[in-house]
Amino acid sequence: MEPKRAPLFVLGYPRSGTTLLAEILNRHPDVALANESAIVFALYRQGLDVRSRLSGPEAAAFVDRAVELRPFRAHVARLDPGVLESLRAVAGEIGFPELYARLLPRPAGARVWGEKSLNAIFHLRELLAAFPESGAVVLVRDPRGVALSKAIKRRARDEGFRPTTSYSARDLEFRSTWGLFAVQALRWSAWDAKARALLADPVVAERVLCTRYEDLVADPQSVVARICAWSGIAFAPAMLAPSEPRTVHTARYAHEKVGGPIDPSRARAFEELSPRLLAVVERLAAAGLAAHGYAPIARLDPLARAEVELRLALRRRRLRADQGHWVAERFASPE
Repeated sequence: MEPKRAPLFVLGYPRSGTTLLAEILNRHPDVALANESAIVFALYRQGLDVRSRLSGPEAAAFVDRAVELRPFRAHVARLDPGVLESLRAVAGEIGFPELYARLLPRPAGARVWGEKSLNAIFHLRELLAAFPESGAVVLVRDPRGVALSKAIKRRARDEGFRPTTSYSARDLEFRSTWGLFAVQALRWSAWDAKARALLADPVVAERVLCTRYEDLVADPQSVVARICAWSGIAFAPAMLAPSEPRTVHTARYAHEKVGGPIDPSRARAFEELSPRLLAVVERLAAAGLAAHGYAPIARLDPLARAEVELRLALRRRRLRADQGHWVAERFASPE
């Protein structure tokens, strides 16, 4: 029986639980998902897209330039050297589906194969057209939890990733952290708006399954079983058993708990944030919060709310510029 969804794309905004979901799926004997190959990123960074066809010399030039791109370089390091050599010796033309299949070869025996990606949402319509049997699982996480995870990761990095140090929402001060929360709220909103626009298109939506991180960690068996059924494979209880991580990570510190038991408390950790930090995200990501059923919880007196609004107003232009630059630089085509 041929796989129902191949390739399968696991998509989400950074710090949204995509590594956890990919790890769970990779425990299934019929599934093989790579971690952020950045193939699509490498293509668009060179002014190409998934509809491009490359001649032999163009394919060779693509490979030689793409291996210099940092996000793609990590994936290339894991490939058999013969893969790149075969692309440098292409006879005739090569289209994106074949290029992708060579750069992300389907492991023997895998009925569902593909990758976890943080940027493919901006090109998902073209990817689904390129691969008629493909599908995508979109994982959405509350942006307040995303911003908290980003802030903790940055603090851990600034303090040298000391493994004995624990961080919590209560450690974050408003004055020194509100800008990061504002940036993350707007970036998350840009990513989420694209995802919701795709899900509103009935042609695309029938090949996309959207679920919330909070539902995954609260009831992993139900959510994973639904994903399995949608992907065309049988749910295996062993997928939810703690084990050594099988997914290749580029930042192991950020995913140190991936192989352990699923901790549902992480989904609500942001509730300990100061009300003003919560208000920043709730103000800037209001549309996405409402669309996914995330209720606002910030309770501010008029003076504190006025302070939040004033800070956002004074930095509005810079924040919006960052949002646009982030989309263009990390996810969209160069145009």
